[in-house]
Amino acid sequence: MSAPTSKRQWQVEACTFDEVKVFASKASREHVKVDCPAGTRYFCVRNLQPIKSNPAGVVTVVEVTDNRLLQNDVLGFAALMLRHGAARFKADWVRPDYRGRGIGKSLMAARLAVLEQTHIARATAFCTSLSLPLYKAHGFREMRVNERGITFVEAKF
Repeated sequence: MSAPTSKRQWQVEACTFDEVKVFASKASREHVKVDCPAGTRYFCVRNLQPIKSNPAGVVTVVEVTDNRLLQNDVLGFAALMLRHGAARFKADWVRPDYRGRGIGKSLMAARLAVLEQTHIARATAFCTSLSLPLYKAHGFREMRVNERGITFVEAKF
């Protein structure tokens, strides 16, 4: 199944850690840590395209196991940890073939909406080179870079 190209065929929703932990090894290769400390909420983006089936409407085993996306498959996820009146944005990850389609922006918007609802005015994150431009576009400032090239950012709202 090909990636959506015209109208948006995915949605952001709250999800559980169990739903995203299956992507931990893929995400860790890009220096994205997938964990679930107390106070962490996960958001994911799900594919809304219908599952392809044969003319009789039956999804065959081949169709399910050949690495094509199925309806409701996770296309990306991100986490938000709230503690002591501050927020930590965590675990931003989007499937490589879906990057550049606005999924990261939608996940950012979902987390910013929680900050607005909870009146939290400060957020931090550790960003890879892939996520740093998104954070900077949303008002986060670079504070420092560690030895692995991960950038610590902060924003006040």
